[in-house]
Amino acid sequence: MATLDQFSRRIVRLAGRLDRSVERFVGQIAIAVDREVVLATPVDTSRARANWLPSLNAPNLSAEPNTFSPDGGVSIARTVAVASRYRLGSKIYITNSLWYIEHLNRGGSPQAPAGYVGTAIDRGISVARALGLRGL
Repeated sequence: MATLDQFSRRIVRLAGRLDRSVERFVGQIAIAVDREVVLATPVDTSRARANWLPSLNAPNLSAEPNTFSPDGGVSIARTVAVASRYRLGSKIYITNSLWYIEHLNRGGSPQAPAGYVGTAIDRGISVARALGLRGL
């Protein structure tokens, strides 16, 4: 028969595994949203695609006007790195501060439909539901 001390240690280990699972879960959702929005962003010079900047706990409102990423790999790799550092209680932000990003999202390019950012968020909700999160 297990002692109260053994039971307590098992519960603590279980809680730690649960925390890590939730952290990975949140990271997967952030990566899915980022991938969707990055790849939906129209490409001319690829600055807009390269300027989706992930951050933890506060939005990154900078812009990197001399960064380019035609295939979106630079942006997605940054989000993968940020998602791996996510811990419970943190927030993941994905921002784009280029002056014309809102114009693109309103349909300013024939390469992407209006509202593609909202579609990316919907994709994140779908991923969360597919991973078992209810109530979204």
